[in-house]
Amino acid sequence: MKSRRFLSFVLAIALVVTGTAAIAADFPRRPIKVVVPFGAGGSGDLTIRTLLKFVDFGQPAVIVNMPGGGSSIGVMEVYNSRPDGYTLLANTPAGMVVGELKNQLPAGVTSDMIPICVMGVDNPMFCVGKDAPYKTAKEFFEYAKANPGKIRVGSSGMSTMYVNALIVMDSAKVDLNYVSFDSATKSRAALLGGHIETLIATISENRALIAAGDLVPLFVFSAERSPFMPDVPTLKELGYDVTGCLGTRGVWAPKGTPQEVVDFLEAAFMKGLNNPEFKRVYLEDMGIEPVAWGSAETRKWVGDNTAYYKDLLDRYTVKK
Repeated sequence: MKSRRFLSFVLAIALVVTGTAAIAADFPRRPIKVVVPFGAGGSGDLTIRTLLKFVDFGQPAVIVNMPGGGSSIGVMEVYNSRPDGYTLLANTPAGMVVGELKNQLPAGVTSDMIPICVMGVDNPMFCVGKDAPYKTAKEFFEYAKANPGKIRVGSSGMSTMYVNALIVMDSAKVDLNYVSFDSATKSRAALLGGHIETLIATISENRALIAAGDLVPLFVFSAERSPFMPDVPTLKELGYDVTGCLGTRGVWAPKGTPQEVVDFLEAAFMKGLNNPEFKRVYLEDMGIEPVAWGSAETRKWVGDNTAYYKDLLDRYTVKK
């Protein structure tokens, strides 16, 4: 009886291994679904759509927008999907880390999932409408201190952008009301419609409206001034010794995806990332710094920065 059970166990393992090898051997045989855990039209959506134009899987790639829950709905959709390479996630490494630290994602999700690549760095900036009574960061902070709780700051989700709002409130000692939207498109519309007074969104999302004069940038969340907005100061330059949660854009696969499939996906994405025309489009047309981080480099970035984001949450959470 014991020998039969052992034989059944060995056969089961063999079937799993054989099945995994078969999946990897002829991958891909059908379209690949890429889940974006944000609404259509925002930076998190447009960055992956643009990249996929330069990536050749030998099969089509289909974008599925699944906004809500501070990106947790889309993340968990991919996390719980079959690990065969046909369902991928386009999400920021910072967003994954912060979401887990804030208990919006189950513990271990970020370390379990397999990073495929990071495609670009798209840092956030703090903007106001053209009719705002403050046109500089100094004027804004003076107004905010004189009018505690009256200024609404909007952005997408409750992860990295939310932490950036907390950083502004805590470092400058101002009381703002954070309003969460399920996409950057909706948060921009809310500002332009007068439903909120200030906005935190990525540089790429703001450039066109800034050029048109509809938005006024007050400062950027980065260690140095952005090459896309060289006249806009950093929060650090203004006297607040902080940077913020930066915008990195990445692609992930579920835990258990065969290594051969991961290698195939990484190679396909890296070829696209190193395409000179892709780099030109990101830089010139979208205002995003293109990068080409592979799986190992992305994993290292997560490991190196998790403690930093935890420290931000611990130090800057405002008790209201």
